[in-house]
Amino acid sequence: MKKKILFMLINMNIGGTEKSLLNLLEVLPRKDFEITVLLLEEKGGFIDDLPNDINKIILEGFEDIKPIINQSPKERLLFLLKEKAYFKAFSFIFRHLYVKLSGNKNVFFNALLKNQREDPTYYDYAVAYAGPMELISYYIAHKVKAAHKLQWIHFDVEKIGFDTRFAGELYQHYSKLCIVSEEAKAKLSDKLPQLQERMTVQRNVISKKTLHRLAANGETMLESESGVTTIVTVGRLMTEKGQDLAVKAMKTLKEDGFEIKWYCLGDGNWRPPLEKLIADYGLEKEFILLGNIKNPFPFIKRADIYVQPSRHEGYCMTLAEARYLERPIVTTDFTGAREQIIDGKTGLIVPVDHKALYKGIKRLIVDPQLRDAFVLNLKKEQPDHSQVDGLFYSKKSRIGPEGEDLVEADAL
Repeated sequence: MKKKILFMLINMNIGGTEKSLLNLLEVLPRKDFEITVLLLEEKGGFIDDLPNDINKIILEGFEDIKPIINQSPKERLLFLLKEKAYFKAFSFIFRHLYVKLSGNKNVFFNALLKNQREDPTYYDYAVAYAGPMELISYYIAHKVKAAHKLQWIHFDVEKIGFDTRFAGELYQHYSKLCIVSEEAKAKLSDKLPQLQERMTVQRNVISKKTLHRLAANGETMLESESGVTTIVTVGRLMTEKGQDLAVKAMKTLKEDGFEIKWYCLGDGNWRPPLEKLIADYGLEKEFILLGNIKNPFPFIKRADIYVQPSRHEGYCMTLAEARYLERPIVTTDFTGAREQIIDGKTGLIVPVDHKALYKGIKRLIVDPQLRDAFVLNLKKEQPDHSQVDGLFYSKKSRIGPEGEDLVEADAL
């Protein structure tokens, strides 16, 4: 009999978490699993990439919940008063003060989801995949019946809003906490030492063979000009991804006389301030925001240098993809970077600072032999064959098409 697995996440926006789920779905054999993906919203650039042979369901009533989550307490109260919903306003004030004084968020989420019925299906595995995200973690914990519940942690818990007290209580409902890098696991262990035995590192599945196929078959708008260095960065436009550091590094590189075209793939709510910063520095022709590109791999493959300027990550998918496409890399020293790159051998790791980023890029531009050495060393890296380590199987089993290299052997 097939095992039933439920994965829950926010939506299918073009991002690392969503991409890692698609990779995972690709390699889970359908002869063994019946898979359901539960989304808060039916939207995102990857929504049509969900396989046709899985069940896709959308959380009913989320459109009513979303503004409550997104609004500040003051904004929510003013909205209710404007709507003359005085009883709801009074209840909201009472609940808000209670949660603030007691620290008991269960009251808030219980009220938020009171009209949500429990999922009638009994699953073998229910996975809060977009994590840490309190709403999803609470929903899986309290509204889903499953033999095993897994909490995925994609981010550095020291760099995001992470309520240690609430997480410590909520994660008691989960048999495993799956963290995407060793360093991120160590940081979570410091915050939740009582749950350390439930923690395991589960790196994201990436198919090197598939990456090279997509890189060869896709289109790119990169301009190839003699004497011009092409740099590519991929990631959502948001503070965490550090694109402002890239723009500032680009300004200094231009002042030094380097001819560079820097292509930045991705979109997000940080686009307007980035556009202003680019204009203020007069870099409109050199630093190009291309927006969301569904297949970024031709861009990465044709780049002279790939730069990852992130302030923090959990396990950086785009850095891994640049590695497997064998590009010379400069990356900031965020959580998990040193688990992917050997500094000075397969790339350069620099402090999270625009001056350090500038120095690292300059070093690669002026030293083509170092770039070639990085590429050669990356080519020599042998990807592991992916194994299922007991999360979804009772024993280790090969997954993926026969003969395909699925890197990161402990990915599942």
